[in-house]
Amino acid sequence: MPMNLGRILFHTAPVAAALTLACGDEIMIPTVTIDPAAITTLQADAALQQVQDVAVDESGQYWVLQREESPHVLLYSAEGQLLNAFGMSGPARTQLSRTFWLVPTGDASRPMGVWDVGNSKLALYGPTGNLVMPYAVDRSRRDVYRDIDKESYGRPVDLARFGDGYLLQDHPDGLSRTGDYLRAQLLLLHSDGQRKALLMDFEEEFAAGRDALGEYAELLVPIPLWTTCESGELVLFDPFASRLRWFGPDGGELASDTVPLVTRDLTDDDINSYLFHTFEHRWYKQTTRDLDTAVIERSIEEFMLSHFLELAETRPYTVGIMCGSNRQVWLQQFSVADNPLGYSNGWVVHEPSQTELRRVQFPASFRPLRIAGDRILGAHTDEQGVQTGAWVPIPDLSAAELPPQ
Repeated sequence: MPMNLGRILFHTAPVAAALTLACGDEIMIPTVTIDPAAITTLQADAALQQVQDVAVDESGQYWVLQREESPHVLLYSAEGQLLNAFGMSGPARTQLSRTFWLVPTGDASRPMGVWDVGNSKLALYGPTGNLVMPYAVDRSRRDVYRDIDKESYGRPVDLARFGDGYLLQDHPDGLSRTGDYLRAQLLLLHSDGQRKALLMDFEEEFAAGRDALGEYAELLVPIPLWTTCESGELVLFDPFASRLRWFGPDGGELASDTVPLVTRDLTDDDINSYLFHTFEHRWYKQTTRDLDTAVIERSIEEFMLSHFLELAETRPYTVGIMCGSNRQVWLQQFSVADNPLGYSNGWVVHEPSQTELRRVQFPASFRPLRIAGDRILGAHTDEQGVQTGAWVPIPDLSAAELPPQ
C-alpha cells in the first residue's frame, strides 16, 4: 500500500488540470473555466435542504428533488418560478420515502417520475405535479444502506427511462460500501416496472478487474458508471479498461471508445480525507454532537491497522458521468481537494471525433447533475448555505486553453 500506517494526515493537495501517465509524466488538458456569473438559479427557497436531483420535462419545466425534507418535489416554470411543491414523507400510496432520483419520461401526460427506493416504487406525476400512477419496481431486495451516497461515490440503485421501459441498477447482495457496486446488475424493466431481462451482471463483466484489486478491496475502488442519453442510448464507463461502451434501447452493444485516462496511485490524502469524512458522518449520526477530532483520529488509526487491505492501490479514474449530444461524454475527475469522496469540480469531456480530451472547471458553488439540451442542470449553494436548482449553458469547448504552468 502506498501509505505509512503510522502517519495519519488530514490535508489535501491543490487541484491540477492534468492526467498522469504510467511513467509519471503529466499531460496538461485544455480547460474551460465557467464563471459563477453564468449560473442561472431557480426561485430561491431558504427551506431547501440536500438537493438530490434536478431535471427538466418536455415542456421546459424544472423539477427539483430534495432528499431528506418534505415536500420532496418542487416544480418550477421554464422561467424558474416556483409553481408547486408536493410529495410528503410516508409509506402510503401517495407518499414518498427515501427519494433518490428524478426520472424524465418523455410522456407529456406524466412527464416526470420520482424513484422512491424506500417504497420500491416509481411515482409518476402529471405536468402540474398531480400523482398519476405509482408503479411497483421489481428489484432483488430492499436493504440499501440509507447513507451510501454520503459515504461513497456513485449513484446507488440508479433508475432511468430506457427504450419503452426503464433501466435499473440492482444489488442482489445489498449495497453498503463502494465495492458492492462491482456486484450490481443492470436490469431492463417493462414500462410498468416489472423485470424484463438482465442487461449486464457487473460481477461477471468486471471479474478480471475486481480480482486485480485484491480479494478484500472494498473502499475507494474503481466502479462502473453509466447514464442514459437524450438520443435514447446507454453509455457505460468501464473503470478497468478506461473504455466507454454504447448500448441501444434493445440492450444490444453498439460501439466502444477508449478514453485516454490513466489512474494515479492512491495517496495518503485520498485515504485520510475519505476516512475522516466517513467517521465524522457516523460520529454525528450516533451522537448528534459536534465533531470530536481526537476520537475520529483514533478511530481511523484503529481501522487502518486492521482494514488497510480493504483499500485499492490506485484511485478511481472518475466518479461521475453525464451524456451530451453526439455521444459527448462528461466524466467527473476524482480529487479529494474539492470533496472528501473525490467529487471534484473538474470534468473531462470525451468526444469520439476528437483525439484530445477537454476539461471544464465548474464553480465551487455549483454541483452538476445531468445534461439537458444546451445546458447542464445542477444544484447551487450560496454563501449562506441555501440550496436551489440551477443550470449553466454548455460552454464552447473549442475555447479551452492550456492552464498556466
